[in-house]
Amino acid sequence: MTTTRTAAAMLSLAIAAAANADIRQFDIDLIDALSVDSFGDLDNHAEVFDINALLGLPSGSPVSVLGVGYDLSIESFGDSFLADVVLHFDDADAALPPSAASFDLNPGFGDEFVGLADYSQPLTDLGTVLSLSSGLLYLEIFENFDDTFGEAEAMLNGNISLRVDVIPAPGSLALLGLGGLVAARRRR
Repeated sequence: MTTTRTAAAMLSLAIAAAANADIRQFDIDLIDALSVDSFGDLDNHAEVFDINALLGLPSGSPVSVLGVGYDLSIESFGDSFLADVVLHFDDADAALPPSAASFDLNPGFGDEFVGLADYSQPLTDLGTVLSLSSGLLYLEIFENFDDTFGEAEAMLNGNISLRVDVIPAPGSLALLGLGGLVAARRRR
């Protein structure tokens, strides 16, 4: 009897752990996305992505961003350097001010000149996790040095690849656990 309960509990935990490890990859396409002013400016390109919906899952489940890669073409205008362009990622439920887990990418870091350049980084683990409480990702493209207030300073084209861990809703995990218990009980 105790062995059956222990086995059922272990089976339930294994099913829940397997359900929790739903790691997927998807791309975000950027077409003529403008970088205008400093972080938080309403003229910057900013979007919210429902990762669950993009993956064909019900909205609202938590998601963890584990890795990022990109293949981008950046063109800077006027006096703005390629190094000024920053991509900010955050939990959309905590976008302003930035949450502690948010992260920024600066593809043109060190390119202190105006022009057009291509940047590429393979999908790489972040080394930290950006937790999205309801699966909503906030992306803003901004200038870390604002040369000309109110005018576009750079344009981005290309894609960003993200590796995410989709975390099933608690109700789904409970059903999986109960299913494991029922299966173990029926075997007796």
